[in-house]
Amino acid sequence: MPDVPLRAESRSAVWHLGGPALLSALQFLKRTGEGRAISLWGSPSVTSLLVAEYLDRSGLPVVRWTPGTTITAAGLDDLTAPLPDSGGIVAVEDLPAAVGDLRGESYLQIAWDRRWSRRPVLLLLTGEGAPMREMVSYDRPLYGRATIVDLDAMVRDCEWTDGR
Repeated sequence: MPDVPLRAESRSAVWHLGGPALLSALQFLKRTGEGRAISLWGSPSVTSLLVAEYLDRSGLPVVRWTPGTTITAAGLDDLTAPLPDSGGIVAVEDLPAAVGDLRGESYLQIAWDRRWSRRPVLLLLTGEGAPMREMVSYDRPLYGRATIVDLDAMVRDCEWTDGR
């Protein structure tokens, strides 16, 4: 699906598609005190709108890993140090670019397995379909750790447009 810039009023339409899955994850965190990982697949304009809307609505402390920085072990520790014991959200935008290689994926997997999954932390991983499919495949470090939400498929199924 080509990445088409979305207008501000499209935020509510995007929220309608992916918001329920994110709210369900938030309820899980509050109920169990355990972490949850969600992999959002979709065009950058759709995933960034959804993540921005969710972070605005969540009321939780947020740590964002934005494009342009590569994940390292020390970087993950520094980035998430301000996250309180009561939990919060770690959002990694454009995951394939952020991890860079298998080493970056491994750092993220270790942080998830050893720290975040045992605390009320929501790990949001975003990226475009094909590269994200590869990152959660059987032979990769993040396999089986995240619930997959394919926003592009939802958009196609709903024949959703932004009013153009």
